[in-house]
Amino acid sequence: MVKIGTCPPSDEKEDYALDVWAGVLPVINGYGIPVPDNLLKEGISVSESIKHARGI
Repeated sequence: MVKIGTCPPSDEKEDYALDVWAGVLPVINGYGIPVPDNLLKEGISVSESIKHARGI
């Protein structure tokens, strides 16, 4: 079972005796590795703004 919420997890007291993991799995958004257009001329590097967005 999955619960979606913004507050810390809270189970019934008897649930904590179960051998089942409980906790929070954060969802993280971010940018992946840039993939160049197949038709891009050779030698053109990724722009500084994209590097900045990725934290490079």
